[in-house]
Amino acid sequence: MKFSFLFSIILLNIILIKQAKTSKKVWKPKIGMTWNWILNANSEEIDINEKVDILGVDLFDHSADFIKELKKNGHKIICYFSAGTLEKGRPDTKKFFKIPNLVMNKMSDWDEYYLNIKNSAIKPLMINRLDLAVEKHCDAIEPDNVDIYLSESVKKWRDPVTRQDQINYDIWLSSEARKRGLAIALKNDIDNVITLEPYFDFAINEDCYVYEECYFYSYSFILNKKPVLAVAYGSSCDEDFLVKVKTSVYGRRFSVIIKDPNRLVQKNYLSYVPEKDDMIHMCIKEMAMLNGTNVTSDKKNILLKSVIILV
Repeated sequence: MKFSFLFSIILLNIILIKQAKTSKKVWKPKIGMTWNWILNANSEEIDINEKVDILGVDLFDHSADFIKELKKNGHKIICYFSAGTLEKGRPDTKKFFKIPNLVMNKMSDWDEYYLNIKNSAIKPLMINRLDLAVEKHCDAIEPDNVDIYLSESVKKWRDPVTRQDQINYDIWLSSEARKRGLAIALKNDIDNVITLEPYFDFAINEDCYVYEECYFYSYSFILNKKPVLAVAYGSSCDEDFLVKVKTSVYGRRFSVIIKDPNRLVQKNYLSYVPEKDDMIHMCIKEMAMLNGTNVTSDKKNILLKSVIILV
């Protein structure tokens, strides 16, 4: 009996040691890290020397060698792909269309098709994308459209995706990512933030300020020392917009950037710290950015006068 018990303990230790050796360390981003989102740019358009901690890039648009160059300059890299829709022109698009009942109806606002995430055949295809992220040296992934169950058109399917289906799929994605040493972001999906936070390493949000829902992140991700990378779409010279953003994120310790929604390129963005940045100086920086002017130059006074006239 004692021998059997001792053997069991030894066997368990061997298994645990083996698991520890084979498990890969997952990057843990920290609250306060700076970031930029560059989804609509070729590699040659990206400045590898940009002074931010994190760069979000498209998984398919850049080579492994280019991502290694970005990492050499001190950047952590988040790689974007859609996990709930199929975008035209992706290298693996044909593989999705070959599977019955996987590619569903077209989205109303985008040239993409909803994917039936209840179809188990989606998993090998997503695993291929995760493996590609590993091959390209991504530190983390940003799977988009992980809340398709909320879509009115998806609700009309004969066998619609339920909230629990979505949660199960999102947790599966997280598990597979972490197995491969990839951190994973929860993109939007505010309704499930509290439930899914334990399975994700950080959050990316585009619209919590619109619906005054940013507080959900304070009591989930931020509370558990996980960063929230937030993007607000609009102009810093628009007082109503900036006041709304400031009211929503003030004191929440989010990493906020402001972008033109039609230009997710590298240069056209501003980092926004609501506790420090007022509207006039944010607008000055925006005008300088759009005009290619150094904010610290003598032209600052001219820009300041222009801003005062605008506001």
